This record gives sequence, C-alpha cells and structure tokens, in this order.
Amino acid sequence: MDIREFKERDFEWVLTLNNDNVPAVSELSLESLRHLIKIADRILIAEEDGVSLGALILMREGHLETYSSKNYAWLTEKFDRHLYIDRIMIASEARGRGIGKRLYHDAAILANSLKLPLTAEVNVVPDNPASHAFHQRLGFEAVGDIDHTPDYKVRCYTK
Repeated sequence: MDIREFKERDFEWVLTLNNDNVPAVSELSLESLRHLIKIADRILIAEEDGVSLGALILMREGHLETYSSKNYAWLTEKFDRHLYIDRIMIASEARGRGIGKRLYHDAAILANSLKLPLTAEVNVVPDNPASHAFHQRLGFEAVGDIDHTPDYKVRCYTK
C-alpha cells in the first residue's frame, strides 16, 4: 500500500468517498470540499495498485475564522499548535485491511517531524467504541469531551 498526497484528479472520488462514510464524517458539498481542500495542511490518499482506498484530511491551527467546526475550535483553544485529523474515510470494500492504521501512522510521522501533537475526536453520543479503541491502541490519550447537543457529544484525543 502506498500513501501519497492528494491531487486534483482525486476531487470527485474524495467527495463520493466522504459522503459514502456519513454518519462517521459529516456530509460535504462540492463547495465545502473545495474550501476544506483550500485550508487543509495535507490530504493523504492510500492506494494499492493504482486504486484509491482511503483518505485522511489534516489541518493546522489558524483557520478559526474560516472553518466552522466546533471540534477544531475546541482543540485549537487547547493547543496553540497542532495537526488536526479533520476526517478519515475508507472505501467500504477496503475496510478491515489496516488502511486507517496506515494513514494514521503517516499522519503521526508528519506531526512528529513538525514537532506537533496530533489531534482528533471521536463520537461519544452516538458512541463509536471501535474508534475509541482504535485511537487508544495507537497511543492517543483523551484530553476532554465536548457536549454539542443531547444527541451529539465527542471525546477529543491527542498523541
């Protein structure tokens, strides 16, 4: 498996992949994906034999005025500098093959090279126990919870 940087030719595929991964990630429109790509620090694409299998979007601090994610805002308040995993998306036919672990591994290498903590969040309500376990296995530590609404709460992690 290879990990490479996003290329413009990936745009439609990433949009479809993202929206196939709802509700694990929030839905994106063409315009919202264009904006996310513009402010993203890196977008990593996992592929094998030329077939794209997953994507991970990373952001740095500094986008509070142009990015409306409350999770990103909370983490940016807590960490002056950080590399934020905005979302990870895996193609349904590729799940369970270690693609998420490999994307996170490469994100951690990047964060280490920049001397930044790697940050992420996972749903608590509705709960996503598999994702909590995944993050904990990779060495992430919980740093706090955000109560958005009675039906939506997240736990923030850092590594």
